[in-house]
Amino acid sequence: MTKRFGLIGKPIGHSLSPALFNAAYGGKYAYDLIEADDFKGSIERFRSGYDGINITSPYKRLAFEEADTTDDTARRIGAANILFKTADRGIVAANSDYSGIKMVLGDHFEIDENKNGIKKIKTLVIGCGGAGMAAACASSDLGMKTVIVNRTYAAVERFVSRPGNEKIIAGKMHDLDELMEASQLIIYTVPVVMEELCRLPKRFFTGKSIFEANYRNPSFTREYRGMRLGKNGITFRKDSIGIPQRCYYLSGEIWLMAQAITGFRLLTGEDPDEGAMLRYMSETRKII
Repeated sequence: MTKRFGLIGKPIGHSLSPALFNAAYGGKYAYDLIEADDFKGSIERFRSGYDGINITSPYKRLAFEEADTTDDTARRIGAANILFKTADRGIVAANSDYSGIKMVLGDHFEIDENKNGIKKIKTLVIGCGGAGMAAACASSDLGMKTVIVNRTYAAVERFVSRPGNEKIIAGKMHDLDELMEASQLIIYTVPVVMEELCRLPKRFFTGKSIFEANYRNPSFTREYRGMRLGKNGITFRKDSIGIPQRCYYLSGEIWLMAQAITGFRLLTGEDPDEGAMLRYMSETRKII
């Protein structure tokens, strides 16, 4: 029987995941948008007819609680964007946002050839939802000094108190100006434009790298044409694009591609065709 995979979340009609998955495996497997009125309906459809699923907002934390087994990263984050069935471990929860972000940031700063090493990079993560928590864990695990802020400070406190997150620092929104100025990397996971950022002078962004999670309605809108296919697969190169000038922008499309590459591999146990995925993104999103 052909394996079946899919995506749950709300809304998901706009998602590029089915097309990316089809490109990754040449139509070998079915991949559906699993739409239901609520999380319970979505997860019941997964249990009854699918081998694995991707999860997007607002269900990442709920999906984590459905698993019989969780990997270390999903446990640290308390959220999963992947569930897949196994013969010996039941339903397993994983987080490919984490692995995708690590891949992008490792490549981005390696290409930059920072002579002081990646441990000198200071990261500010804005937002403490599933994407923000994954980003903070990835940044911290790469050796960067990582601060995470959120409008609800209690959410940040809960997150940094989880085992494995001791090196991540809980920041406060009223210190945002100071934290922005001190950071070399800003990871923006909030789905809307924050007024606090709009009022900041351009010097707060100059020379920094900005990595945004949202590809559907990005808060930073300058195009990033930094995805390429090399002999070892897709790499992600920074490019000066100006938000303002001398600011490096890693778009939501980059985020989407990276988590898809690592996530599809987890779902199927097979390497995706990165070249075909890149060609699809190049044609539809014009990012290269």
